[in-house]
Amino acid sequence: MKLVLKEDNKRPYFVDEKDKWDYEINKYANDKSLLPEQNKLLIDYKKFLSSQGNIGKRTMHNNIKYVYYFFKHYKKPIKKITKKEILDYASYVNQNTPKSFNMYMSGVNLFFRRFLNKKELVEDVIKWKRSKGNGKLPEEMLKPEEIEKMVNKCSNTRDKAIIMVLYDSGCRVGELINLKLKHIQEDEYGIKIMFTGKTGMRRLRLTSSVPFLKEWLNIHPYKEDPESPVFVNQSTNHFGEVLKVQGINKLLKVWGSRAGIKKNIYPHLLRHSRFTELAKDYTEQELKVLAGWVGDSTMPKVYVHLSGEDVERKILIKNGLLKDEIIEKEEEKKKLLQPRICPDPICKYKNPYSNKYCAKCHRPLDILTIIEQEKKFKNINERIDKYSLGYMQRGFEDRELDFENYLEKLMTNIIKKELNKDK
Repeated sequence: MKLVLKEDNKRPYFVDEKDKWDYEINKYANDKSLLPEQNKLLIDYKKFLSSQGNIGKRTMHNNIKYVYYFFKHYKKPIKKITKKEILDYASYVNQNTPKSFNMYMSGVNLFFRRFLNKKELVEDVIKWKRSKGNGKLPEEMLKPEEIEKMVNKCSNTRDKAIIMVLYDSGCRVGELINLKLKHIQEDEYGIKIMFTGKTGMRRLRLTSSVPFLKEWLNIHPYKEDPESPVFVNQSTNHFGEVLKVQGINKLLKVWGSRAGIKKNIYPHLLRHSRFTELAKDYTEQELKVLAGWVGDSTMPKVYVHLSGEDVERKILIKNGLLKDEIIEKEEEKKKLLQPRICPDPICKYKNPYSNKYCAKCHRPLDILTIIEQEKKFKNINERIDKYSLGYMQRGFEDRELDFENYLEKLMTNIIKKELNKDK
């Protein structure tokens, strides 16, 4: 275990984040304020979670932490814990930390149901937890146009790729940071990624994020090393190390703020937002495959409920109450974030949606860009003609002027000014 003790010798700083979680877990398990039986249960519970194979250190830490809080609340032998006491604890948590209710009670539920095999003690808690849903309102979700705003504000190729992959795949942040270059597979349709998460491995196809991810992979500092993390730290002190959860949290908040989005943005919100959007077009079973939920998961129902306004939309369309222009606008919105394919029949390169020019052949990607380009060249030609005429009039008076040299410098300055107007 690599650690550096700070000056007060109390709060260690860990080089490896996994060591930090081990340290915290051992601190809970060896807390002398608990009963010896409770200490042993936490140690055994840690071994049980480790044996599951697909649970990360951070998740393990959280599960043990919430059982530890439960033990602090009830310092009594586990055999004497009643169903009523567990419900009373759930009520206590709901009153004191309502926003964290699901996390607290998920930890307690897993402990009794999976580790102790006492499902009957937590049955009512499970029903209560499910009835609360995920606590998110539709208006709290990020809309595709807000994702677009964030990416447009990004000046960093890596960060653009992170935002787009998080949203496009709907992956968990832990799955993203565990991603290595060897987990990326390119084919004729784009890119497939092998994610490893708390419910095992699953392969997902990326769509809108493909051009952004390709741009990042092209400049990845260790792109020849298949074992390298896909998203690495770019700071001087930790260059090349895997980007941690805190780093991803920070960059999302920075770009969200610069985009003028007044919402609390964090990695899992992109997952929530993506599956709320997908629930409009996919079945519950399909959502389970895409999200990596287990067979008996009730999470798809939550997202189907959150996207419920789409049912109202279908009713309006069926009864001819929704105007055609509104439907067209909604269809246009669906095209947001989708790659822009180069119109050149030979090139056909898939570009990030934000590109105006093809990254491969440099041709304009739409008619508006072509018009803009023509206007610029028209302005350039007009200014060259104007200054050339002025030169010729003066040239009759001063025959020693070098016309070719003068014209070359003039054209260079005019073109630079025109092309830099938008920057």
